Amino acid sequence: MSEANEGVARDRELRRFVIVAPLVPLRVGDEFAADAWPLHVTLVPPFSAPMAPPALSRIIETACNGIATLTVHATGKQFFGRRRDVPVVTLDLSPELLRLHVALLDALEPSIRQPFDAHHVRDGYRPHVTTRHASDIQPGSAVSLPTVASVDQHPDGDRHRRRVVSMTVLGG
Repeated sequence: MSEANEGVARDRELRRFVIVAPLVPLRVGDEFAADAWPLHVTLVPPFSAPMAPPALSRIIETACNGIATLTVHATGKQFFGRRRDVPVVTLDLSPELLRLHVALLDALEPSIRQPFDAHHVRDGYRPHVTTRHASDIQPGSAVSLPTVASVDQHPDGDRHRRRVVSMTVLGG
């Protein structure tokens, strides 16, 4: 059994995670309210897996091996969400960003018990930044993605908080 699979086998409790590329500095242990996310690009939408953070971190590090810091470009403004009321700035789906997205999916899928929404991955992946203020990011801007963070969606069972549980430096 591989180390990553041992981490999955040892922790049978399903945990809810999301994988993002933060646009602001984050560190392992940082917490924020569920409705106050720092600016980020979602790389893998929320999923559940019976995995402790160290096992998740190893899987992400392996998936990111050989992928350098990405620069993507903001392309426009739209509204996402079921009611089309979530303001976002869309990003160009560069070959490098798609490669990172797919590498993470491929690495995580064997461990996932409650999968992410298939409409938002692979061919349905639409990279974007959810914006709260008009000054957050503008179409035409270049956005640097130097790190990948895994975030616990319910740390200690609290659905109202989020906690960064691993950070991977791209190209590191």
